[in-house]
Amino acid sequence: MTEQTPAEFLKSHYEQAMTLVGSKDTITSHLTENEQSLLNIVLRYSEQAKAVLTVLITSLVYKIFNPTQDVRKHQVSIAGGYSGEII
Repeated sequence: MTEQTPAEFLKSHYEQAMTLVGSKDTITSHLTENEQSLLNIVLRYSEQAKAVLTVLITSLVYKIFNPTQDVRKHQVSIAGGYSGEII
């Protein structure tokens, strides 16, 4: 397992993603057409579904750091749940 904190983990993976995908100014994407299409769907709806996207990313990172956690329980108020504020 990684020795990074969740915040360091996210930052390093964000930087890797930006290298792969590029930016609005420089398209250097190495993604397949299908991957680009799926990414565009996520981006198109990301503003409308910020809460869902936040829970998804938080849950994925939490699962990496806590493999036995049932990430469907993403609220402390749920029995066996956890705080989504891990970072």
